[in-house]
Amino acid sequence: MASTPSSTDARAAVASVGIRVDLLRGLALALGYFVVAWLALRLVVVHDAVPVIAPATGLAMAALVLFGWRLVFGVVIGAVGAYLAAGMPVSAAIPLSLGSALTALAGAVLLKRAPDFRYTLARGRDVLIFICLAVICAPFVGTSIGVGALSAVDLLPSG
Repeated sequence: MASTPSSTDARAAVASVGIRVDLLRGLALALGYFVVAWLALRLVVVHDAVPVIAPATGLAMAALVLFGWRLVFGVVIGAVGAYLAAGMPVSAAIPLSLGSALTALAGAVLLKRAPDFRYTLARGRDVLIFICLAVICAPFVGTSIGVGALSAVDLLPSG
């Protein structure tokens, strides 16, 4: 006698597919983050450590807004790789990467919780909310961690 799959089996199968999709998305995000961050670190850097622009953080924030916080591991992996490839010591690369991931996560959470915010940025109100939350407020997380990490490994110029 053949048994029929239970709803528990179906849920487990759907969860398994969801985990694989998130894993693939996270790895794609890690690769994209690595390439964009590495380029920014190679092209637009002040004092050998601080990028003037952070397009990889925007990429990460968009991915976290669209696909959820479960992809934050991709940001960490991509950032560690980019910092190490740019010649940072491991003692600086890891905290800087965590700061980058927390910046993207903070921006995504702030945008998701903003009342009546639309990701299309079609209204002036949405653009203003985006600038205030994602561009001005969220980077304070990463910069606070980054300054501490760079100071701890003597990569931050004094004075």
